[in-house]
Amino acid sequence: LRVADKAGTIARVTDTLAKHLVSIESFLQKTPEDAARVPIVLTTQATNEKTLREALDELSRLHVVIEPPILMPLED
Repeated sequence: LRVADKAGTIARVTDTLAKHLVSIESFLQKTPEDAARVPIVLTTQATNEKTLREALDELSRLHVVIEPPILMPLED
């Protein structure tokens, strides 16, 4: 997802995921190409797709999220 580069942005993202009981496995904040839009890549612990989609829907509505999150399922 792409987020605003401002204080508290990561807290809002992680709080939203925690609210839906989605645990983060890894988190990568890439060097921004555009200072206003920071790309973030994260993977989560195993969870059901419905729960994850509900969390992503809520993330999409946060004012700090500039582009909707993209879900890319990983298989074992």
